Amino acid sequence: QASACGPSPPHPGRIDPLSRSQPVVPIAAEAAPLSSRSRRPEVAGVSPKRSGGGQPGPVSSGALRLPLQRREVDGRSAAAVWGGPIRRPRTGPTDRTNFLQRVGTGRAPMDFDELDELDPVEVPDLGRDLAVIILGATGYTGSLMVEHLDALVDLQPKAEQLKWGVAGRNLAKLKNVASHCRSCPQIFHVSDDAQLDHMVSKGRVVISAIGPYALCGEAVVEACVKNSTHYVDITGEVPWMYQMVQKYHARAEELKTKIVLSAGNVCAPDEILCYSLVRTLGPLKDYREYFSQFGGISGGTLQTNITSLCSDEDGQIIAKDPFCLGGRGSKDRPEDLDCDQVEADSLYPSVYLAPAYNSSTGSRVLRRSAELFAADLRYGQELRVVIREGHLQRAMAEQQLQSFSTPKKEAADALLQARERDQAPWPGFGPPKELRKLYGAEIIALAQAESGHWAYARWTSGCAYEVSAMCAVCGALVLAEEAGGAGGVLTPAFAFHGTTWIDRLQEVPFANRGGQKIALEIHEGKPTEEANRSS
Repeated sequence: QASACGPSPPHPGRIDPLSRSQPVVPIAAEAAPLSSRSRRPEVAGVSPKRSGGGQPGPVSSGALRLPLQRREVDGRSAAAVWGGPIRRPRTGPTDRTNFLQRVGTGRAPMDFDELDELDPVEVPDLGRDLAVIILGATGYTGSLMVEHLDALVDLQPKAEQLKWGVAGRNLAKLKNVASHCRSCPQIFHVSDDAQLDHMVSKGRVVISAIGPYALCGEAVVEACVKNSTHYVDITGEVPWMYQMVQKYHARAEELKTKIVLSAGNVCAPDEILCYSLVRTLGPLKDYREYFSQFGGISGGTLQTNITSLCSDEDGQIIAKDPFCLGGRGSKDRPEDLDCDQVEADSLYPSVYLAPAYNSSTGSRVLRRSAELFAADLRYGQELRVVIREGHLQRAMAEQQLQSFSTPKKEAADALLQARERDQAPWPGFGPPKELRKLYGAEIIALAQAESGHWAYARWTSGCAYEVSAMCAVCGALVLAEEAGGAGGVLTPAFAFHGTTWIDRLQEVPFANRGGQKIALEIHEGKPTEEANRSS
């Protein structure tokens, strides 16, 4: 519910859960967050997803160049934490328009920095009759979620349109998000725990688009479990996901509350492909995925990668365990480990395999699905999961592997310099609509059943950020309208099992604009090597 006062200051000594610029190195002392009204956040260092030379613009996805944020901690900058040179953050205004012209990115949809000073407005309490509330609705991906949900609601007859809401810490921006919608979302101003708890209690499902989740995601999960409100996010942060399973799964399962992690582009295609092949073949022996994606990257994604780059030793240990989210078989096998060398594919020798950007998170989420489905839809007792990116030239595969192997300090230093040169998007910015039309993905998933039979599936889609918005929004609508079954900290496949989630994803393109739809095909047998090479 909108407050009668403007954004309140964050609680002393706490991370503001909705600040657009967050500290991303381990914090030993309490520090106030950066203001969302800062014209230039004190952050540094990004690079597109797989740019090779680090240049911005359309690039194939995969190797995420991990930036390091220039936030001071205990009087030291992030560079100082890494033992590098201390660079004093720039002060004064920055011409973002000039930056955008140079790097070819655009302002995030429905992001209204120039209207920060508008007077807030009050919105009456409508009770718990909202189907979905999008938290972080003024961020880059959050605004795409708003755009897609608004389009879906607008397709409904006026008398039957579902009620929904937008939430965030900046009420002026939220007001403008709502004003650009064809439907009428309710506005929730959320700047402290009490307002967060109030917002969560008013909806049946909350989509969390605030990140990095490792810094500001747990408070939302905790509030949803407390209020028995279903939850959906698009995280790919494995150590944080592990923590949420350990802390909240048992209680959410008891309350039959669904906490659905990783329902975005980083895992949703993997989940849908594997789930569909299990439904086709029965229990699987092997699942192999050949991933290919082309696109740009947003500042928010880079912020999340900053967090991963700066995670503590415990987080790194968790992330390296292929079964940290569950699904361990009777014995560990070499193929269960993350890819650390280029090799010719055992089924298609002319294809060289390297890590894909979703290899680590996707494989762990699939193994958790296998564990959750153990009694309902058997994935396979000893299922092997391999997610890779295929290259026709070994040199290209080696280059891809190298991008995943850069030492943290070296990567951080390079990215600090890249940010200083304004060669990458700031948080809140990302590829504009015109560029997103050029982006897309094609994924081939091949499976062998325990019976020995083979089948494969083909996924095609548009821009990764639009896919994340579509998957999260359709998943939230399923929970709001078709909810049933077990609760807990769940994977998308398990949470949406037996629902219309996959059908909904394929029915309407992003924001109903007439662009590329998500498409899923299932075929018997194995594709020929030539067909796989062509893909």
